[in-house]
Amino acid sequence: MSFRAIIFSVENKTNRQGDEWLSQQIYSRYGEIKRARGPFLYTEKGVRLTDLYLDDGRALLGWDGGKARLAFKNTLERGQTGSFATHHFHALERSVLELFGSFDFVKVCHESEVAQKLPRWFPWMSDVSKAESFYFVPPFPFACDYVLVVGRKDCILLDSTPRTNCLSENTCFRADFTAENSVNPSLLAAFTRSIYDLKAALQNRSEEDFRFFDRSLEKYFTREGPYLFVRPEIIAPKIIAPEIIAGARYGGGEESNENKVKSAEYDKNTDKCGENWEYKNFVLFCLDNGVVISPNPQIPSIIPFGADYGVFRKLSKSIFIIGGKK
Repeated sequence: MSFRAIIFSVENKTNRQGDEWLSQQIYSRYGEIKRARGPFLYTEKGVRLTDLYLDDGRALLGWDGGKARLAFKNTLERGQTGSFATHHFHALERSVLELFGSFDFVKVCHESEVAQKLPRWFPWMSDVSKAESFYFVPPFPFACDYVLVVGRKDCILLDSTPRTNCLSENTCFRADFTAENSVNPSLLAAFTRSIYDLKAALQNRSEEDFRFFDRSLEKYFTREGPYLFVRPEIIAPKIIAPEIIAGARYGGGEESNENKVKSAEYDKNTDKCGENWEYKNFVLFCLDNGVVISPNPQIPSIIPFGADYGVFRKLSKSIFIIGGKK
């Protein structure tokens, strides 16, 4: 697996807190989200936001949901919504094992149970063929924290029996996996369909598609596959030379444009932003320019398939000045 894929399994427990903070910031600026389609969020105030966060990858294939939404709806209409046995988990297991091959089991788990213990797989970015176990977020746009854990038969224990050599660190990993019949069958059906949609996307989307936005985003982001990473000098402003540090978060001097915002407007949010206050200020800078990015610097943003580079015109013309006093 790639080094970056392993890094992203660290401190993942803060994702939900970041989501809540981001939701509050969107609401305070644009009101409620009235509709979501593709990579776009349509707000109460009539502003269309380009979503690069996509709910931590749950909307990786777009907020429309594709055929997974239809599978969800059809299962609801059949009344399969109780905590009874259905075929949906076994169908989900089959779809995941077909996608990855050479693995033995699939389990549903809450992300908080595994984020500190297993690496996370990001589509298009990491090779898991030699991994003992990993987890990933099913690409169905639904607000929940279920993830899918994939492993080999001797890697992850499903009981409390002590065993070593389970992971590369020679430690034993145990988790309280969610019982198959405790997950809504409609959700399992949607997850299953989303896996097949993901398999098709993995074959149809390539580097040529990913680099479409490079010129529009290279000012603030680096890219690996379809994933966007904020440039290190924004995440860690302490490495910036003092002579280029300014008092404003972005804008500044005669070169600033209509998007300039005073630092005080951002400073008032720092108590809720977490430790990396400069990164959080950059999140707000993007939001004020109509772009939603990941609220967690350890989690990448995502190329907005279905959008055109014109959606980043305002962002690319705005100036984010790094530094300033907290």
